[in-house]
Amino acid sequence: VSQSRYGIELLTTDDRKIAWERAVQCEHINHRRQQLCQEIEQSAIAWCENWHGDIQQERVLVIAQPGWHHGVIGIVASRLVERYGVPVFIGTYEDESQIRGSARGIPEFHVFAALEFCKDLLLKHGGHKAAGGFSLSAHHWDTLRNRLSLFAHQCLEPAHLKPLIQVDCHATLDQLTMDFYHQMNTLHPCGIDNKKPIFWTRNVRILEQNKVKGGHLKLKVSYRDWE
Repeated sequence: VSQSRYGIELLTTDDRKIAWERAVQCEHINHRRQQLCQEIEQSAIAWCENWHGDIQQERVLVIAQPGWHHGVIGIVASRLVERYGVPVFIGTYEDESQIRGSARGIPEFHVFAALEFCKDLLLKHGGHKAAGGFSLSAHHWDTLRNRLSLFAHQCLEPAHLKPLIQVDCHATLDQLTMDFYHQMNTLHPCGIDNKKPIFWTRNVRILEQNKVKGGHLKLKVSYRDWE
């Protein structure tokens, strides 16, 4: 059974044994996917931190490395947008001669328009305002980077490139319950025009913090809701 069929069979089978097997397989695939995302994200961040260029000056991040899995680079691109506050075009080498990529933008940047601006360099491309995909010959990669930077300079100002946190509203810790969390989950999927809500709580002091499985952070805090 191909991986693309595991989820379908899980939801359609009447056989408990098959359902259990497919659930275990889906969980294994998802865990591996999360690992790949984390590994590629850390590799991309390391590249950015050691890069001699200036992301703010380029106004767009264009990065490709061999060995990155094309199935998760879109997720990594979204995380890099959050981290650096610029549009991200990320690619992986299909072979020595061709690169396959994924792109994610910021509200002031139209991803598909950027790809159209570079279409003479691309073998394939598609997408919409917030995201897109593309492929091209590897020897055009540096030209693509320069062309995307040129496009970004036409529509982005330095003030657009700051990864600002926009708080939706104040909430006390006793309001942030599991019931409230489940209610927020009904708003998914989130994206540029349906951003994840961000809440702010005043007067919170972190007493302890520990990393736990899955890259999460476990906190112990003290809190008092005074003005």
